[in-house]
Amino acid sequence: MINSKRLNKRCAYKLKLRQDLRNRFRNEYLGILKCYSKVKGESSIKEGELVLISDSNNKRINKPLGKVTKMYKRKDRRVRVVEVKTRFGNVETNSEALFARSDYS
Repeated sequence: MINSKRLNKRCAYKLKLRQDLRNRFRNEYLGILKCYSKVKGESSIKEGELVLISDSNNKRINKPLGKVTKMYKRKDRRVRVVEVKTRFGNVETNSEALFARSDYS
């Protein structure tokens, strides 16, 4: 015969164990992932530099060439958005979507 008191204790133990493992996973493993995601190299692109604008639809030879005219920094003091002057006009784009001349030569 199954003792209900023992069964309830066992169920509570399993719930507590699962909750402790979940908390440990969140604190330790996810904390490590956050640290690594924040460590990124600074952009080597500067104002006045010629760049290729990345476009997944075009081959590299057909990508538009432009000159960086303005760089916008966010609260974390990193450049996230860049204004580029192309032959079609000014374009604001993500700084990660640009290739510096040294990257594609």
